[in-house]
Amino acid sequence: TELCDAWEKIYVDPKWDRFAALLKEQLFKPTTNPSGKLVVFTESKETAYYITKKLAEENITRVLTISAANRHAQHDAIQENFD
Repeated sequence: TELCDAWEKIYVDPKWDRFAALLKEQLFKPTTNPSGKLVVFTESKETAYYITKKLAEENITRVLTISAANRHAQHDAIQENFD
């Protein structure tokens, strides 16, 4: 409980800050990424949903978040977007 309480007080995320900068500066540049699509893999479902939330805060809302919980329901969307 003490660790969770301490974690709640942390508002900086240098990994996110660097990732957000890369998205803006490189990863979505038409010369680098003409399709405008990007696949991000993470081992943790919680991390995937955290990234989705942070992207929405950056007004990046065309996001398809897949986890073991929804991958079968999203099968058609996966094929349509990445096959």
